[in-house]
Amino acid sequence: MPNIAAASDLKFALEEVAASFEREAGKKVQLTFGSSGNFLQQIKQGAPFQMFLSADEGFVQDLAKDGKTVDDGTLYAIGRIVLFAPKGSSLKVDDALKDFRAALADGRITQFSIANPEHAPYGRAAEEALRSQGLWDAVQPKLVLGENVSQAAQFATSGSAQGGIFAYSLALSPAVGDLGTYVLLPAEWHKPLRQRMVLIKGANETARAFYAYVQQPAARAIFRKYGFVLPGEIHLTVGPMDWMALALSLRLGGFTVLILLPVGIVVGRALAYRTFKGKSIAEAAVALPLVLPPTVIGYYLLVSFGGASAFGRIYQALFGHSLVFSFEGLLFASILINLPFAIQPMQRAFEAIPTDVREAAACSGMPPLQVLARIELPLAWPGIVTGLVLAFAHTLGEFGVVLMVGGSIPGETKTIAISIYDRVQAFDNGAAGVMSALLLVLSLIALGLTFMLSRRVGRRHV
Repeated sequence: MPNIAAASDLKFALEEVAASFEREAGKKVQLTFGSSGNFLQQIKQGAPFQMFLSADEGFVQDLAKDGKTVDDGTLYAIGRIVLFAPKGSSLKVDDALKDFRAALADGRITQFSIANPEHAPYGRAAEEALRSQGLWDAVQPKLVLGENVSQAAQFATSGSAQGGIFAYSLALSPAVGDLGTYVLLPAEWHKPLRQRMVLIKGANETARAFYAYVQQPAARAIFRKYGFVLPGEIHLTVGPMDWMALALSLRLGGFTVLILLPVGIVVGRALAYRTFKGKSIAEAAVALPLVLPPTVIGYYLLVSFGGASAFGRIYQALFGHSLVFSFEGLLFASILINLPFAIQPMQRAFEAIPTDVREAAACSGMPPLQVLARIELPLAWPGIVTGLVLAFAHTLGEFGVVLMVGGSIPGETKTIAISIYDRVQAFDNGAAGVMSALLLVLSLIALGLTFMLSRRVGRRHV
């Protein structure tokens, strides 16, 4: 089993990646977390590591120059830092450090934690950020230095210090983030935390496989979940708005209504015009998501899509990944829970078309498809648009099914509804309020449009 040296900011992310690697490849790696600067010296002295994930790409480049590595390695993340205050602290976090500055002046801060800047890249970034705001000299006598960024986080979360600055990736873990409040500090305040990984000479097959796996989409999704991004990848948040989650929600809503458009027309028309045995059961099945708790639907979908089910195993064999915790699985779930929102308005719109109009078209010799295209769809369009608008709006706000089937993988399954929940859990009410207000406005617009179109359909009954 290869021993992997990793910067301590990777603890939660890399443990999850390693577990995923073991599930998919059937191979294990031994992870050792610590200070990148200390690992640099240990590897130079011949420590038996086969792969090194550094929080500072300069350390990897130094090893490559000494001939210790297979090549120059590859960039795997850009790190960020946060200001953190534990529960019960008098320090209030803000990204302009206004209260931090005031707390230094009025004596509320007696101890403040960062990683040791001499050998920990995140400690160096914390020092640079504080110097950029003219606060370094004032805070330096109060510093409690961690051997690495993970230890700095432990000091800050324990309550023995009034706060600290450490890695965003650690704050995003519930084991750390739930212990207080934090805010992402501007990246311009410090030099970029360019994190590079490399294989050490003599690395075995398992280490090489893990090195390759870390660069694959499944691992990248986990890294993004913990705030690690690469150039070209969208960051989790910019200001109070989680743009990645909003973009994914819009994409999910768009694909959902695109698929429900033909499905709704076909099913809605059939329910409107045809009489068949079991029609009431079919209509009840379509309406079921309206009354069934979303978590119940999510549970059954999770069981049906999971790797233990025949369908889940077939899907994984065909496409190489699980349907659960993927965008495809989220889309499938979204289509199912939005069936009544799309189909019922379309069914009512087709029912509102006068029977004599359809019969006259048929008697004139128009083929059924031509009747649909030239008579029915032009008359039913308000109901069709209503169904699509409702389905789109419902997709943006859906929480229970999304959480059960998709989890919370940034860029893959983390929607804006999940992001609002995460922000509330992190006591970031400002960001949660901004995103909630956006959903409120979109919902009001959707409902206004729906009522307007419903009145048009209703007038056809008169």
